[in-house]
Amino acid sequence: MTDLLLSARGVGKKYARGLRRSMAYGSRDLLGATLGRAPSSTLRDGEFWALRGIDFELRRGECLAVLGGNGAGKSTLLKVLCGVLRPDEGTVEQHGRIEKMIELMAGLSPSLSGVENILLRARMLGLSRVEAGRKLDEAVEFADIGEGIDMPVSQYSSGMKARLGFAATVVMAPDILLIDEVLAVGDLGFRMKCYARVDQMRRTSAVVMVTHGMNHVARMATSSLVLHKGQPALLGTPQAGIARYQELMGAATPATEAGYRHDAVAFSMQADGTEIPAGASIRYGQRLGLSGSHVHPEPLWLSVVLHEGDGPTVGDWHSRRADVRMAPGERFQLDMGPLELCPGRYRVVVVGLGEDGTQHFMSLPHRFTVSGLHLGTTRWQPSGAWTTHAGAGAAALPLAHAGHGASFTGDTPA
Repeated sequence: MTDLLLSARGVGKKYARGLRRSMAYGSRDLLGATLGRAPSSTLRDGEFWALRGIDFELRRGECLAVLGGNGAGKSTLLKVLCGVLRPDEGTVEQHGRIEKMIELMAGLSPSLSGVENILLRARMLGLSRVEAGRKLDEAVEFADIGEGIDMPVSQYSSGMKARLGFAATVVMAPDILLIDEVLAVGDLGFRMKCYARVDQMRRTSAVVMVTHGMNHVARMATSSLVLHKGQPALLGTPQAGIARYQELMGAATPATEAGYRHDAVAFSMQADGTEIPAGASIRYGQRLGLSGSHVHPEPLWLSVVLHEGDGPTVGDWHSRRADVRMAPGERFQLDMGPLELCPGRYRVVVVGLGEDGTQHFMSLPHRFTVSGLHLGTTRWQPSGAWTTHAGAGAAALPLAHAGHGASFTGDTPA
């Protein structure tokens, strides 16, 4: 199927700074639209372009991933595409039924129950009573919120709202589906269930997805649009979009790093035995090491913590597991093993801990990037040891891949 479902040509949207000015300009624009006047592309006093120069086409079976930092214009673009906002220049064309999941409560009435909200949405879309009943059963099963389905939505937690909102949206089988980062509030199991459903839907629909999950971009998207300060920075393949997004995010690294008594520890990192400076790039699977010393007056346990960029923890190496405590001035060496990580930006910090777990220092982060293929849906992606054999009765090749355990050592200078 190659039929065009969604297109944007030269789309731009401007906002005004300040509530009073925004309301005044909005009133004038509304009156002008009522009188049939075309919106002006000239900036008035206090206005700025939140979005400009957006061009793309999306056909059935395609998924566009929209990437960008906070304030890049991603949510504004989705609101323009679905008709919530009117573009100030350019045009948006839709062919087919469109469904959006931009905010948790979008399209949900807080005073109605989950069941009533699903039925209301189905009837508003023109479904018959019988069809609405079938959609209700499917949505209730997908949302899986138990007896909460009969409660008023106003009493739902954010996770329950995400479940109901997503279920009520996808079961309607829209031609065009717009998804913002609202799925981030759900639990891991439900998020994976949602992405699997989107992966299934994109075969018969057109999907526009705003996400910060690079793994989902690599696995589901057929193209990517990277936004930077409201302007298109790249429109191309998912891999090219990921690389451009990470490049832009790297340029936005905070100028001031947070550390707790960071001067109490000094360390360096090595890849395959060669020291790597901060900001360097390593290849997937390279063996990493870390060495250094601390000057805290007491012996401490050390924890080496790996984070994804400025985000969540990926893993940690704790010297207590190896029963190794580091004395002041004692040089420590950690073999972290092969780092089989999804390509992206990472940082490592060293934390000093007392016997009771009290934190005594935390180093400044050592940042680096990992290059390679974007595969799977997790940060840690071990390759394992794969074997092949000719058929029944054939002996498999031996597992030649050694374990990836890390070791800690502490050496007292002579």
